[in-house]
Amino acid sequence: EIDALKLQLEGVRGLEGKISILKSSVVRKDSLLKSLKGQMEAAEREFELFKSQSEEALKVADRKVRGLRGKVDAVEKSEAEREDEEKERVLALEAKKSSLANELQALKGSMYDIMGDLYTANKNARGSPAAGP
Repeated sequence: EIDALKLQLEGVRGLEGKISILKSSVVRKDSLLKSLKGQMEAAEREFELFKSQSEEALKVADRKVRGLRGKVDAVEKSEAEREDEEKERVLALEAKKSSLANELQALKGSMYDIMGDLYTANKNARGSPAAGP
C-alpha cells in the first residue's frame, strides 16, 4: 500500500509539474494576448486618427477645388466676354473697311471723271482759236 501511495505521489508530483508548466504557458500566452490586444488598440487608434485626418484633408481639398472651380468659371466667363467683344470689334472694323472701300471706289470714280474732264478741257483749249499759238 505504501508503494502504491508512493507511486500515486510520484504521479501527482508529475501532474503538478505538468500543471506548473501549463500555468506558465497560460501566463505567457495571456501576456502575449494582452500585448497583441494593446497593439491592436494602438493600431485602431492610429487608424481612427488617420481616418479623421484623411476626412479633414478631403474636406480641405474639396473646398480648394470648389474655390478653384469658381475662379476657373470666372476666368472662362471673362474670356468668353472678351472674345465676344473682340468679335463685335472685328465685325465693326470689317464694316468700316467695307464702307471705306466703297467711299474710296466712289472717290476713284470721281477722280477719273475729273481727270477726263480736265483732259477734255485741255484738249479743247488747245484746239480752240482763243487759246492762241
